[in-house]
Amino acid sequence: MSEIEITVKTIYSFEKYLGGKKSQKILLKSDSTVMDIIDILTSVYGKTLRDKLIQDGRPARGMVYLLNGRTIMALDGLETKVDDGDEFIVMPPVGGG
Repeated sequence: MSEIEITVKTIYSFEKYLGGKKSQKILLKSDSTVMDIIDILTSVYGKTLRDKLIQDGRPARGMVYLLNGRTIMALDGLETKVDDGDEFIVMPPVGGG
């Protein structure tokens, strides 16, 4: 099975959970999903990150995940397949006032 490379980005202050990086490349198997991205990130950055990203097997409340500019909820959710060169963006909840 071949590997693919995707770019993971985050905005606002969420990079503190991703080793201080706003952007990073990760390698995945060619048949990977969004959940596989989350699994890899949490294997590197730990349970605190996982708790911020996933709750009860679903995206955590308020979190938005974009794959190539489209919300994964309009695709196949956490089971959305990823391809070489894709861009995955993690957006934490934003409060306003």
